[in-house]
Amino acid sequence: MKKDIFLAVVGAAMIIAGLFLPIVRFPGGGEATYFNGGDLYGALIMAIAIFAGIMGIVKMRSMVFLSGLASIGVVIARLITVIRTFPTRSL
Repeated sequence: MKKDIFLAVVGAAMIIAGLFLPIVRFPGGGEATYFNGGDLYGALIMAIAIFAGIMGIVKMRSMVFLSGLASIGVVIARLITVIRTFPTRSL
């Protein structure tokens, strides 16, 4: 297997594995992952990672790069929505 195909498949697998790792651990023993909330972000990143793996296998490097940018964009969009839901504190 060529190095670029291997890196694309391993990168896609790491993104998928990262979806199931905890983002936050709460003091009471709970944790939050991308699939806990039941929102679309986890499924969207999973689809992007699968697409990136397939594009890596068929040797379309530009699509793998765009898939990486798309997954980063989804993570940033999720971060923005989480920050906006925090209550504002008035002094």
